[in-house]
Amino acid sequence: MRIIKVEAIPVRCELSEPFGFAQGWYSKREAVICQIITDEGLTGFGETFGPSAGQLDLLEKFFRPLLIGENPMNIEFLWRKMYFAARRAFQSFIPMSVIGALDMALWDIKGKVLEAPVFTLLGGPTRETVTAYVTGHYFLRRSIEDVIKNVTEEAQRHVSEGFQALKLKLGLKVLGGDIRDDVKLVNSVRKSVGPEITLMVDANYGYTVWEAIKVGKELDNLAVLWFEEPIDPFDFDGYCILREKLNLMLATGECFAEYRQFDQIVDKRCIDVLQPDLSASGGITQVKKIADLALVNGLWFVPHVWGTGISMAAALQVIGSHPGYSLLEFDRSPFPMREEFIKENIRRAGSEVVIPSSPGLGIKIEDGWLRKYKYEGR
Repeated sequence: MRIIKVEAIPVRCELSEPFGFAQGWYSKREAVICQIITDEGLTGFGETFGPSAGQLDLLEKFFRPLLIGENPMNIEFLWRKMYFAARRAFQSFIPMSVIGALDMALWDIKGKVLEAPVFTLLGGPTRETVTAYVTGHYFLRRSIEDVIKNVTEEAQRHVSEGFQALKLKLGLKVLGGDIRDDVKLVNSVRKSVGPEITLMVDANYGYTVWEAIKVGKELDNLAVLWFEEPIDPFDFDGYCILREKLNLMLATGECFAEYRQFDQIVDKRCIDVLQPDLSASGGITQVKKIADLALVNGLWFVPHVWGTGISMAAALQVIGSHPGYSLLEFDRSPFPMREEFIKENIRRAGSEVVIPSSPGLGIKIEDGWLRKYKYEGR
């Protein structure tokens, strides 16, 4: 069996209203979906992380020639081929998100060839379902008082839908606020949903170490489970300071691209939750190794999930093979394309999400879904 086609499909959704977080604003959602086709008619799917600019050309012009004619079953070999070709070509930059998308598609094909879900090929199954927590609660361009009110009402809706764990966004300085407003937001949600609901917070590296200490102590009083990316994710010494000063769990990883970055921060013993993104961190091949790193060091493995939904399916497969503690990030931020994908491919009852057990990633991609959101991309 050989790869005969590698296709890049740019997709985009314009949002009816921009939403923001500590680092800025989104007015649209986009990604590049990759499709690998074999000479036996099998197709695998993956997706990149972030804007399509640049990634489209890299997938089509740089990586495609590396894969055409290769056996898609040789995933570790192909991963290394792509990685080291990119290292030689770009030196200081490796486009891991494109490698991640292609790697997902290769695993999707391998599972279909062997008529098994990817979690079985990774050593599972370890579970049939996983507990999901909601990501959402972004900011609109309103007054801070209105934003706190809107976020609180959104949290209430998620609880009414059966979710028992919610992650809030911090960083109201993007609207002219300060850390006191961030604490007010969390306090408002806590009072609204009650003490039984689990809360996490994500500052998207919007604080200084001093600010993170001040906020973190307040969050501990509000029974927040973890404090995600309070500071620059590459400030490992800063995380060590936070670990000394704070009692609540610290989480990071969505900004890391390579295994060695996770290994370095784990070696510092300053992080409790590892959060690799299946696209941004090089796909299933590398994220499985990161999951094992979390396991042997007694840390939580909670993949970051964002995008069209394909990466959520990939995350579910890795979680399904992982015997350690894990949760699923269930993104509810505005993205019509993802909502359509989830409706057709992901089953949820309350806080529990079923891990798809069909061959490959366990998903079905409809041509109409792709055509609806495809755009020129250039």
